[in-house]
Amino acid sequence: MNTVQVSSAGHGNSRSSGETTTKDSAVPDITDSPQTPRRKRFRGPTQTLTTTAVLTMLLSGCVFAIDPAHPTATFVNDTAESLTFTIEYDGETREAVLLVVSPYSEQFTSIDDCIGDRIRVESEDGKVVGTTDGPACAGWQLTVSEDGTLTYEDKS
Repeated sequence: MNTVQVSSAGHGNSRSSGETTTKDSAVPDITDSPQTPRRKRFRGPTQTLTTTAVLTMLLSGCVFAIDPAHPTATFVNDTAESLTFTIEYDGETREAVLLVVSPYSEQFTSIDDCIGDRIRVESEDGKVVGTTDGPACAGWQLTVSEDGTLTYEDKS
């Protein structure tokens, strides 16, 4: 056993000045070592599962959309009745109903480029309200006003 003299010079120690203590040399004093050992951090199953789930969502695109938004065309109905928007093709007998828009509402449809040769707008009873001069294109908006006039403009 080693004997160590401890003195306090007003540092808040509880021992009085000149008091001696004994120290067993077989037990190392960790305050004397250059590095204090750190406790190893344990990652429990919940923390590991949470980290894995967050990484999986980020890498698979579930949190942030990886694909850019598809271009759309907008169809606005400012009338009191539902309107049908139909795509017409020159020189062909085919036509495609694009969508039906409820009164006083608007709808968007995904269009990659331009389709058809013109857009025909019909009322619920089949009466033609108007026809555009051009095809249905992404970024364009077709508005049917209360008085039945069509406004077709590029909004991109």
